[in-house]
Amino acid sequence: MKLGRRSLLKLAVGASQLSLLEPMAPLRAFAAPGDKPTKLLAVYIGGGISHHEMWTAFNKTKVSQFIPPPVGGGTPLFYNAAMVGNYDGSSDEGGPFARVRGPIWWNPADPLDRRQNPASPSQSFIGHGYSWVSKSLGNTQAVYERACMIHGVDQGTATHLSGLIGSLCGVSGGEFRAPAIAAVIANAMMRAFPDRPIPSVAIGGVRPKALSTTAHPISTAANAVMIDSVPGLEQAMSDRTLEAWAGLKTRREVDELDFAGASTGGKLRTTFVEQQLLRSARRLKGRSTPGTDDALEQLYDSYRVTSKTLALDIVSKLNATRGIEHLPATIPWTRFRRLGYQVGYADGTEAPGWSGRVDLALKLLKSDMVTSVSLRVPGAFDHHDPPAAPQHIPHLRGTFEILGQLMIEMMMTPSTSRPGKSLLDETLVYVFSEFGRTLSTPAGGTDHHPATSVILLGGNTINGNRMIGGLDEVTPAGLSPLGVPVDIIDIETSATHIVRRVPGAADVAATVLRAFGLRAGADFFIPGGYGEVAGVLA
Repeated sequence: MKLGRRSLLKLAVGASQLSLLEPMAPLRAFAAPGDKPTKLLAVYIGGGISHHEMWTAFNKTKVSQFIPPPVGGGTPLFYNAAMVGNYDGSSDEGGPFARVRGPIWWNPADPLDRRQNPASPSQSFIGHGYSWVSKSLGNTQAVYERACMIHGVDQGTATHLSGLIGSLCGVSGGEFRAPAIAAVIANAMMRAFPDRPIPSVAIGGVRPKALSTTAHPISTAANAVMIDSVPGLEQAMSDRTLEAWAGLKTRREVDELDFAGASTGGKLRTTFVEQQLLRSARRLKGRSTPGTDDALEQLYDSYRVTSKTLALDIVSKLNATRGIEHLPATIPWTRFRRLGYQVGYADGTEAPGWSGRVDLALKLLKSDMVTSVSLRVPGAFDHHDPPAAPQHIPHLRGTFEILGQLMIEMMMTPSTSRPGKSLLDETLVYVFSEFGRTLSTPAGGTDHHPATSVILLGGNTINGNRMIGGLDEVTPAGLSPLGVPVDIIDIETSATHIVRRVPGAADVAATVLRAFGLRAGADFFIPGGYGEVAGVLA
């Protein structure tokens, strides 16, 4: 008998969930991570952002060259050298590993102070950004102490989709030419954490794609499931709403068999329909070509994964998991609700809002059912039209205030797998945009710029309170600077060979993957050359 498309389609009847849990490629052996992170939270700030308005990645004597004089009153815009300080209060500056520094918008002695800022008489103190230095909510470390920033990263592009894909996989372009960082990590953790039913989830943004090659196979199950809410996940990965299947959803435990009919040593809780689908697939083995058998085996494995996922009732588990639980309802230093900020009389959390997305991301991470969570935060920063600064800077500052609050929540959440550790200890947080922006002027607009910054936090492997790289300080006045060379470990050829160059998107991607203990060449490959940014990983 020769199997045709009709036979395969008949076999697939009733398996609508398979578009989300796709055929699995063979999993390579991967050692348990030890003290390394086991989860990824990739945070995408859309539109291209002006990192230089938040962090001072150049000498204080150059502030006036890159940043206009401060204005704005109660909504501060721009800053001067007198406002710049290290977040830890120290006075050292420069060197390959500078400490986290930037304009201090708040009064360190009293973050509730809203009086005139003595360092900038044209501005008042505000609380936005204080979440990065605060230890007043019960967290024993400040957020900046867990953060390493890489400045002057060359994306190699200044177009939105190309830059975003570059941040997601390390190779900029109109389509994925390397597997997404989130997919590589999700794939690597499948064997180490088989009880996590959803390898990767994306809440908004572009779907991180799993590309597989013969040399570096990646399960297509590592493709992210796109969701925006728990009810949305219920529609995609639950049988609770399938009323037409009433009476056929009862599960019983059976021996788990592989495609050849041999026992795997495990158990499956399957429905009658799932048992028949699996039995039918096994019966078709050997009745056509080896290529058809391969396709059937992939389909069979997908049925098994889907059956396991549906049996777990992940929706009920998510609903029972608290997302935001440690932050107070009102943040003291902003005098505004948690995960919110205010610019003048405008509420910065409107449409679509932060709380829902952040709460969902926290539920997924806290429930320990997901390895990679990709979060596209609300808002867009593609501010071209003049004056761009009043649109860009206050909302960017508010965005980082909320991200600081999110990090505090994660620091105060106990780890599910490591006693005495926190959710932030077991999760590497990767904050990025698709590119940077040209320098601002008080009345002008801004444009796309290939030099950007990224931030890595937590993960128990990051050197905190550190800034690496910077902006070219010899750039002529009026021009937007590119990045400066930094030490890059040439991990493609040696763990000790250092080269010096401006970091690129591939170097950032490789550094993130190395934080999880993945090996260059053996566990991942990025076309075009890559290295690990020296000094990021402890």
